[in-house]
Amino acid sequence: MHAFATRLLLGAVLCSAPAAWAAGCPGKDEGAGIRVPDGFCAQVFAQDVGDLRHLAVGADGTVYAALSSRRHGGGIAVLRPRGGRGELVGYFGAVQGTGIGLHGGYLYFGENDRIVRFPLASDGTPQGPMQIVVSDFP
Repeated sequence: MHAFATRLLLGAVLCSAPAAWAAGCPGKDEGAGIRVPDGFCAQVFAQDVGDLRHLAVGADGTVYAALSSRRHGGGIAVLRPRGGRGELVGYFGAVQGTGIGLHGGYLYFGENDRIVRFPLASDGTPQGPMQIVVSDFP
């Protein structure tokens, strides 16, 4: 189920992605188990990234994925579009949780008991140190 959900979510990113890389979509990727109505396009963007919870897409097409459990020490997977597929840049942040978003040059991440943010470098990768925005939810 997790593998299918990962493919489905990342396929959906492609459908709503910037036209510059969505235009190259060849059509429906039935082999991946993704079916979309006529006039829509979907294909697998990336596989085996981890257990994804939520996604955020930057203006340049960089995809930030919140992982429910850390992988290779990081709870955020960062992927860049390359030839219609997602190229894994790496895993960042010793966090795990659900929500993720972009605002004002920061990547925000929601853990179970706090919200943290990471400054983004000019290339769009999260940088340390992590900053706690809100903590100790009741």
